[in-house]
Amino acid sequence: MVIVNTVILFLIISTTINAYLMTLPIPVLRNREYPSSYLIQQENRIDIQNKLECAAFSTAYLLRHFGMEAEGFG
Repeated sequence: MVIVNTVILFLIISTTINAYLMTLPIPVLRNREYPSSYLIQQENRIDIQNKLECAAFSTAYLLRHFGMEAEGFG
């Protein structure tokens, strides 16, 4: 029972400190219109990835789209 009380007290104290320092989260519900797809129409290259590097390669692709040379390899 002591462990359970300690965990509950820790959660209450940490939540209170977080709420004081960062304020409570306020949900923002906006109805926005997003396009169903995005299309990059300028010239760019697609690098072949070897392993699970999807995020790095897609980020490099977007950076090249905005004029910054980038490689997807670590």
